[in-house]
Amino acid sequence: MPVLGNLTARQTLVLRIVVDATLAGLPPTLRQIGQVAGIRSTNGVNDHLNVLVRRGLLLRGKRSARDLRLTDAGRRVAAELTAAAAATATSKAAAVAPPKGGAR
Repeated sequence: MPVLGNLTARQTLVLRIVVDATLAGLPPTLRQIGQVAGIRSTNGVNDHLNVLVRRGLLLRGKRSARDLRLTDAGRRVAAELTAAAAATATSKAAAVAPPKGGAR
């Protein structure tokens, strides 16, 4: 059963932020996640992260605010998110591409 379909839009956004920041080299802090996701309270961010932990997508360490790691299931969902984003970008590009053969 795909986990991605069971996440709310906000949970998906928080997961995407964690994935993108981690791939860029450093997991985000609670404040950084909140700023990007439009969540004012770090407690609200914490709640979303805890749901992602309960669903088996993230692991959180106790040593640092940045101690966020994707589980194997989290990596699979991250791949789904990346594939969905690529498909959306491809379909948008196809919608604005000029017809083959050029204008006459």
